Amino acid sequence: MNTGESEIKPVTNILRYSYDQLKEVQVEMITLDEHIEDQKLPIPQGLIMDIEGAGYFPLLGMQKTLKSVNFLYMEYVHHHLKNVSNVTVDVFAALITPHFKNARFLKDEKRISLEENADKLISYLNELSVRDKSDDILFTK
Repeated sequence: MNTGESEIKPVTNILRYSYDQLKEVQVEMITLDEHIEDQKLPIPQGLIMDIEGAGYFPLLGMQKTLKSVNFLYMEYVHHHLKNVSNVTVDVFAALITPHFKNARFLKDEKRISLEENADKLISYLNELSVRDKSDDILFTK
C-alpha cells in the first residue's frame, strides 16, 4: 500500500489504492528527456526510481536518457502495471530491454541476461505476479 501520501490515480478502483482517500489533483508534468534537454543538463550516469513501483509512465519519458545511462534501479510492483498503468508485462519490458544487458532482482537474488534471452525477464515478471510478489530490480549495461 502506498504510504507516501501521493500516487498516480489507478485505472482500477480497489481498496489497495483507495484506502487513504487522497484528494485528486491535476499536476503538470515534463518528461525526464525533455527536462534534461530544456535545462541543458548532462546525461546522468545512472537512474534510481523510487516511485512505489509506478515506473511505466516515467519510463516512457526517458527513452533517450536510458540509451546513455549505465544503470537503472527501480521498484517493481506487479499490480501497478495492471491497476495503475493498464499495461502488460510485455509492454513494460519493451521500454527497458533495448537499453540494458542484465537484470538483477535484489530480493529473490535472481539474475537474467537480457542479451541471451529477454523473454526470461517477461517470464520472471509474470512469475512474480502469480506469487503476488514485488522486487527491486537493477538493470545494467
